[in-house]
Amino acid sequence: WVLDPFLGSGTTCLAAEHVSRRCLGIELEPKFVDVALKRLKDRCNLDAVHVQSGKSYDEIRNDRLLSNAGGS
Repeated sequence: WVLDPFLGSGTTCLAAEHVSRRCLGIELEPKFVDVALKRLKDRCNLDAVHVQSGKSYDEIRNDRLLSNAGGS
């Protein structure tokens, strides 16, 4: 296991995947989560699923973007 408590754009998780390790990344800023998960999907063909809701990452991102657009 590799722990990255400041995930950012997800480079550590990409490197962990490359060497067959598991990565646990923590990130508070949604825009960085978007970038990191998109990179993992594009480069490693990995999809994220939210554990509590069962929603895909794309569903959560779209919901968030819609709620932010409606509040403007």
